[in-house]
Amino acid sequence: MSKGFPFLSAVLTFAIFGVSVAQAVGVQAVAPIEGYACMQLARDAAHLMDPASAPPMLAAPSPDAPTLGIAPYVVIARVPARVVNGYAETLWLGSTRDHPVTGWVSAGVLLPFRSATAPGSSCAPTWMSNGRAGVLTR
Repeated sequence: MSKGFPFLSAVLTFAIFGVSVAQAVGVQAVAPIEGYACMQLARDAAHLMDPASAPPMLAAPSPDAPTLGIAPYVVIARVPARVVNGYAETLWLGSTRDHPVTGWVSAGVLLPFRSATAPGSSCAPTWMSNGRAGVLTR
């Protein structure tokens, strides 16, 4: 997707994120994604209500790189962290197990995963039974 289609990018990101994270009928976590951990965006409640304020997920660690879409609130980030030009390496939620897609998000907007509604919960990046990347929270 290009930088010229932010609305379409936002819609597709939320659609992919919803499918990847949701425990849809018949979709289950099947294997952990090794070398990655859940991170979350450093965003306050007002920014969460405004998808246009979400940082982009880029195809390369450069502000001029093509945009894959907007970064979801929970990001699958490489561990140990790999930061290039101020961008952290991530796994795009639109990735499939047989074709993982690397995305890059500004490292300054990422925090360790912590649930505000379920303190003590954990998050694990996982391959889902539909072949897509997702996250499993407990």
